[in-house]
Amino acid sequence: YLQKARRLLDAEGVQGRVSPQELREARRRLAEASRRLEQAQEQAWEDDRRKLAGQVKDLEEKLFVSERERSKLAVEFWEMKRRVEASLALVERIGVDNKRDMARDQLNSDFCCPITREVFVDPVLCADGHTYERRAILKWFRHGSPTSPMTGDALASFALIPNRTLRAAIASAGPLLGERSTRM
Repeated sequence: YLQKARRLLDAEGVQGRVSPQELREARRRLAEASRRLEQAQEQAWEDDRRKLAGQVKDLEEKLFVSERERSKLAVEFWEMKRRVEASLALVERIGVDNKRDMARDQLNSDFCCPITREVFVDPVLCADGHTYERRAILKWFRHGSPTSPMTGDALASFALIPNRTLRAAIASAGPLLGERSTRM
């Protein structure tokens, strides 16, 4: 806009229609307007430069803090990863141990007398169809109980048949049984 005004003032046609004093005044105003425009531009550039410098400083501070934080977070991350891996290994080990214990408990419960809750030494089959430790069922009968310890029903017979199959299974399972008594 100012350049266009300057061209118009410098044009020959304007010089003949305007008095030299008006022309000088217009040029003076144009120069003043140009000077104020340059000052305004310089001020705007300086404001922008200050604003940008402040933003750069903020970003540098954030970057510095985040670099510090990044280092701290990296240490925390690796420590947490180590703890998680250790926990997973422990969970896996516990899971394996629990499965082993559950299998052992199942074997123990299958190989245990329902009266004594101990692993059979001399398993015998009773008339109720259940297997008991010989000394435990004989003690049951000696105390005058003619009923099944499992069902409470009267027994048709007091005959006891050795359960050799169960005894052989207990012998082959030996180390898997662990303790001689169950945790029932």
